[in-house]
Amino acid sequence: MKIGDSKRITIKPEEGYGVVNPEAFVEVKREQIPEDALRVDADLQGRDASGRVFQVRMAEIRGQTVVLDFNHPLAGRTLRFEVKVLDIQKEPSK
Repeated sequence: MKIGDSKRITIKPEEGYGVVNPEAFVEVKREQIPEDALRVDADLQGRDASGRVFQVRMAEIRGQTVVLDFNHPLAGRTLRFEVKVLDIQKEPSK
């Protein structure tokens, strides 16, 4: 490509964030979720045993339990980008 060129790029789920993993859906007790976050598609944060922060999405509410989706938010999606070359620079000499 050269300056001014444009290109469309499509990335299939298998090449991007992966397909949706059904094993990444976990059912937990409703009481473990803050009341103000009890809605489908709510984005939640948690911490694992080592203190690392992770993101989950509320997938479903079932009576006394809820289903959390631990898949990446873009899992299962085809990604489409349109890029345009604005400038080309030489690699700095080492």
